Amino acid sequence: MNPNANVDLSDTVMLFARKYQIASWFDLKPIPRDPRWKELMTLHLSSRHAFSVNHAPFFSYFEQPLTHKYLARYVPMKSIPLWIWVHVFAMADGCPAIVRSGCTRKITAAVRSALRKNGYDRHGWASDGSGKVLQGTLKVNAYKTKDIMKLPFPELVGFFSRTVQKTLIPRLSKPVFYKVK
Repeated sequence: MNPNANVDLSDTVMLFARKYQIASWFDLKPIPRDPRWKELMTLHLSSRHAFSVNHAPFFSYFEQPLTHKYLARYVPMKSIPLWIWVHVFAMADGCPAIVRSGCTRKITAAVRSALRKNGYDRHGWASDGSGKVLQGTLKVNAYKTKDIMKLPFPELVGFFSRTVQKTLIPRLSKPVFYKVK
């Protein structure tokens, strides 16, 4: 973890992040926006594993009772090379929770289908036996959930497939001997 990051994490979280080499959510950098999709969602990428911004209240300077429970979720995830976080914002269109959870599932399925189309499994391992791996974190912020739910699934997969080809593979691809820490 970058010790100079402008983040107020508790000491427990900082020690955990150093031990397991997990970055803050501030390490995720925005991917240049596709003009057609910029109103619907934004994408952020990091070559390192990064905490989910949803867990920020538990990782703040004032430690919460559930901090250790949320940190424990990250330990088994370290064996997965590509972390995918999907965040759906309710304030944008005021849709009910069932629509937001459906949107989260649809986006996650589209990202996984795009990875499959480009020769990777859902965790970022190359499925052609080459041993390549996509190592890092992809975060998707969805703003207009109703509009995303109305999109045809193949169109959403096509968008993420282009993102995987143009951005994820060039930035996150590691050789076979790369060790996931």
